[in-house]
Amino acid sequence: ANMRFHLSIVKRAGNQLMIETVQNLASHTMRIGYQINERARDRRMQSVNEHAAIVEAIRTGQAEKARKHAEEHLTITTSLMREQIGNGSANPLTVKEA
Repeated sequence: ANMRFHLSIVKRAGNQLMIETVQNLASHTMRIGYQINERARDRRMQSVNEHAAIVEAIRTGQAEKARKHAEEHLTITTSLMREQIGNGSANPLTVKEA
């Protein structure tokens, strides 16, 4: 669901390079995101709320507000991913086979 959300945003923007970047990034971040959500279960709901704020701003034509919410979401997510990688619990270049 998370990746579908991000892809739907960039697809609506019509930026092919961004679409390809998000798709490529997904394969490297899925495992880390899963680990973050398992470690901090409240983060999942917080992320859903952040996504809802972005969608609402887009829906109501508030581009600057959408940009601000997206930037905040990415800042938090990047920080959590760096923390996860830094503590040695995740390798961003490999995805564990199911």
